[in-house]
Amino acid sequence: MSKDHLPKTHNDLVERLAQDLKPVRRVNPAYYFFFWVVTSLSIAVVATLIREDHNEIIARLGDGYFMASLIVLIVSVIVTSWLAIKMSVPGEEPSKRLRVAMVATPVLIGVFILIYWVMRYPMQDEALDVSRGCTCTLTQIGVAFFPLVFLTFLAGRLAPLNTFWTAIMISLSSLLLSAAGAQMHCCMCLTDGCHLAVWHYIPIFFGTFIIALPLQYFLARWKRK
Repeated sequence: MSKDHLPKTHNDLVERLAQDLKPVRRVNPAYYFFFWVVTSLSIAVVATLIREDHNEIIARLGDGYFMASLIVLIVSVIVTSWLAIKMSVPGEEPSKRLRVAMVATPVLIGVFILIYWVMRYPMQDEALDVSRGCTCTLTQIGVAFFPLVFLTFLAGRLAPLNTFWTAIMISLSSLLLSAAGAQMHCCMCLTDGCHLAVWHYIPIFFGTFIIALPLQYFLARWKRK
């Protein structure tokens, strides 16, 4: 039945509803991605330059394997944050195979670098220092707070449907970014591979799932509002 054959009350209702409609501009997820990456990395770099001695920074960056692990962390941050944004756009979610491949590749490279690092710098007594290790872990979690909240806000505005994978990628990218910053601040990362593995990298794995569980619920509630 065409609109002309509808009862007058129906026509009036359609016209009133049409008057309230407003055109919505399509959001480009690339803007959100670049905005988060540039802002978060800039804050991390500025904080490092303010807190650390410049000569110490140059010495750390001069170590090839330290630099390689830092590059792997940054690349992983970029990959996981891009996946977090793409997973938030309904209908544009990457396939599961692509998600696994993009995350697994830098992770495997990082594991090989870490294994070499542990072999190169065997465990020292300081690696078992719980007080110092917990300080590094808690600092790393604290540094992840701003990028986590910021990326959650951007992803939530895109109305993600798969909130579990979105929450996983948001948590992982934030913790990886904080790990890169903490690695620049920790004085033991160049001399103790076990400290780096136990107190810096392993918390990324557990922290990702611990944070993602309530974050998934929050994104689902946001989507329903």
